[in-house]
Amino acid sequence: MDKKIKILALDLGYSALKYTYIDENGKMVSDKIISAAAKLPEAPVEGDNDETFRLGTDWFLLGPSALRTARSYLLPLETFDDMLAVYPAWISFILKKLEHIKFDKVAIGLSFAFVNEADR
Repeated sequence: MDKKIKILALDLGYSALKYTYIDENGKMVSDKIISAAAKLPEAPVEGDNDETFRLGTDWFLLGPSALRTARSYLLPLETFDDMLAVYPAWISFILKKLEHIKFDKVAIGLSFAFVNEADR
């Protein structure tokens, strides 16, 4: 019996982060979260918000909660470098959210607008 490779596909866009995977029953599961992201200057006081995420020493608000924080904390999503800066937090966030699934690979979507950046 061949073991199927478990792949998590992510696509960070200007309006939403979309993700897709095949569940244990062979069904495709897809969802999306608004792609707003804010980098906080310090650890948040309330730690039970499931849109608050720590990556290394940095704290982020991801999704709708990011839109309810100070505008100065919002991260831009306009250039390839902007996307590159926020992708690690989003990847880590989704992997934590889906930690009950052990993925073999993560496939990351890239906008056609950034096709020349694919080798970076």
